[in-house]
Amino acid sequence: MTVLVWAGFIILVLLILAFDLGAFSRGSHRVISARQALFRTGVYFALSCLFTVFVYYAYENHWFELGRWETSTAEAAASPESSSEKALTTTSTEATASVENRTADKKTAATPPESGQLTESQSAGGPSTDAHPTDAHSTSAESSPAHSNSSGRAKHHRLEIAFPFEPSASSGDSDEEPTGLPENGSEAAIMYFTGYLVEQSLSMDNIFVIALILSFFQVPAAYQHRVLFWGIIGALVMRGVMIALGAAIIQRFDWVIYIFGALLIYTAVKMLFAHDEELDLEQNRLVKFIRRIIPVYPGFVGDHFFTKLDGKLAVTPLFVALMMVESTDLLFAVDSIPAVFGITQDPFLVFSSNVFAILGLRSLYFALVDLLDRFRFLKYSLVAILFFVGSKMLAHHYIVFSPFVSLFVIAVFLGLGIGASFVVPAPPHEEKVEPAQEPS
Repeated sequence: MTVLVWAGFIILVLLILAFDLGAFSRGSHRVISARQALFRTGVYFALSCLFTVFVYYAYENHWFELGRWETSTAEAAASPESSSEKALTTTSTEATASVENRTADKKTAATPPESGQLTESQSAGGPSTDAHPTDAHSTSAESSPAHSNSSGRAKHHRLEIAFPFEPSASSGDSDEEPTGLPENGSEAAIMYFTGYLVEQSLSMDNIFVIALILSFFQVPAAYQHRVLFWGIIGALVMRGVMIALGAAIIQRFDWVIYIFGALLIYTAVKMLFAHDEELDLEQNRLVKFIRRIIPVYPGFVGDHFFTKLDGKLAVTPLFVALMMVESTDLLFAVDSIPAVFGITQDPFLVFSSNVFAILGLRSLYFALVDLLDRFRFLKYSLVAILFFVGSKMLAHHYIVFSPFVSLFVIAVFLGLGIGASFVVPAPPHEEKVEPAQEPS
């Protein structure tokens, strides 16, 4: 994988952000309606689907060296001549040794021992037999354990779960450990879109917290899109660093995948039994820290983050809200990034799926801000998704889920949660009056 593909993708993201800032955010004091937000969400979803097509052809045809993995197995397969030469040299050496031993035995047999002399076998009281080293070597080789491979590792009996129409990825007993890397364009495209779906579903929980933050700081609707825009840029930078570190750690210490899996299961259990509590931002440590190091202006100054207070630099509540959004995204990334690594360990697929999910987060927020209370069963879908991916990571040496099966399971969990939220009526005490939509 070359630097060119990373540079090209980052340039593409910057162009999308520039278009979003110039076209979608035209008129900074204009409130985005739910219809406009839904349209923008559809645009970002279409871009994500188009990128899925690019991923398929890029990995299928190895554009920019995508999908080419340098492993010892691949190197051995790439140089069969050297392997055959080694085998031929070893066979020739053994054959030469065998001929020399047999010649020596014939000479010994042709020359009778002098009187009073006994052969070594006769002196030991046993019959005189020809013991050829090569025969002993062959016997030991045939009796060597069949369950060990050339690298000395024991084979794992691995259960593969896939749909009948999918090609088999392994034959059960496999010497190769699962890598989490796509073998062709189809697997790469499915891994990318599954990671995008996981990240997008986990972002729903992030939207709830963002809504509470903007509500606490009483951010006007006309300025909320500015907070989310710069929050998205900060989130992209932070997640890029975290994904790079995560990929490097997994590549160097493969046992870290078990820690990621345990973390996801712990998060799922914690989310399942967590109570819906009000977010006390007034006692938040980050808010206290900001107020300790720099003055906070008592009110908003348009859509500015900084202003002057008594001739000194000060921040506005809009900046404090931005920092809170960034901190919450960092906390959510600790859960969501390992979840995507449970789908694929290809850093480019992990990063690109995260990027496209985050790019549409702002539009998704404005589209669903008035519907958040209706997604009552979405929490259980997220719990099931986290538990499934975490268990998949813990058992990846013994159970292999095909990329299509993983996508199907996650889509079913997400669809059940969203569908149940709209089909099952809410109890009377949970019904809330929807706020009136401000004119655009």
